[in-house]
Amino acid sequence: MNKIKFFILVVILVGFLGCEDFLVEIPQQSVDQDIALSDAKGLRALVTGMYDANQSANIAGGNYNVIPEIMADNVIWSGSFTTYADFHTRNMTADNANTVNWWTSSYRAINLANLVLDAVNQISDPTLSNAERDIIRGDAYFLRGMNYFELARVYSKPWVPGGANTQLSVPVRTTPVKSSSDFENLPRATLAAVFTQAESDFQQAATLLPSAALRADRRATAYAALGYLMRLEVIREDYVAAADYAQQIMAGGFTLTATPDGPFVNKFSSESVFEIAHSPTDNPGVNAGQNAFYASTDNNGRGDIEISADYVTAIGQIVTPAQQTAIGAAGGTVEDLRVTTLLDSATANTSTTLKFTSPLNDNNVLNLRYAEVLLTRAEALAGASSLFGCCAARGIRFSK
Repeated sequence: MNKIKFFILVVILVGFLGCEDFLVEIPQQSVDQDIALSDAKGLRALVTGMYDANQSANIAGGNYNVIPEIMADNVIWSGSFTTYADFHTRNMTADNANTVNWWTSSYRAINLANLVLDAVNQISDPTLSNAERDIIRGDAYFLRGMNYFELARVYSKPWVPGGANTQLSVPVRTTPVKSSSDFENLPRATLAAVFTQAESDFQQAATLLPSAALRADRRATAYAALGYLMRLEVIREDYVAAADYAQQIMAGGFTLTATPDGPFVNKFSSESVFEIAHSPTDNPGVNAGQNAFYASTDNNGRGDIEISADYVTAIGQIVTPAQQTAIGAAGGTVEDLRVTTLLDSATANTSTTLKFTSPLNDNNVLNLRYAEVLLTRAEALAGASSLFGCCAARGIRFSK
């Protein structure tokens, strides 16, 4: 009996000693990057994280659209967040939380792109084909270029067509920060240099990403990269180049939706060139992003952004009285569908939009749509040749 007890005790002790590796478990939220990026699985996870970083409401998930809008004169900010109110009144300060968060979120996203570009060249994994490597590179180039382009637009003085554009913009870094020893206090680059970096990233992305209107994983395509190149040339006022990029996108099979609200109420519609995906469980929340700020309280939002009466009046006057008369004489009618489908209370005072009304706060952010491409080509051709641009992409429907 004593021998049996001793044997059992030894087995138990050996069992516990053999479980040492199990008891000392490495937390998954802090896996060393050399382990995480040692194979294709880790790299793919990093690409997902790179897209997730850009989903932040501080940047592409919201403020790319919200902050420029409230700084313009088409809307009124009526919300309680003083950080946004300061943008609306153009009274920004260096410690404004939105100013700081746009910067830090952008450079976090840029560093993730740099990590991807560094790792994709080093990983040796037979399951990672050269074709997949190229697409991953394209994803990283596109997102890095997008962040530099958007940073340059908000942290620089405006581009001067024909000028040297040596006005200071933001620091440019194209190698990853992997540890504290990699940190550098980089100087601000010129606006010309930042735009050149963004242009290079978009050009590489355009050659590496799939030339499809929509990817199965809903990530960026070559047309998204061409869209940003188009926007870049509009700022530079190179209208010939902008029109050419627009024409290349027009060959991608995109079509306008039947009504102007189609791209907003339908995720990844026929107009979607690039959009930031949100889901019921993965979105900026009820106090950030486009859903919260644009939708009225009756439509699950905060109602912080109201459309000015002047803007409502202006869009109602795009078709002049003389044009209305001529259309009527020809037996036709004209209706501005933006007013009837996108505004919920066009009154003498203000209105709110019906673009973002999901009760789950999960409307996607439409970063680039086909209507913009058509309008940009028309305006670029007008700028290049002094021809009058088309208004079809603005949501005007003519019928007989």
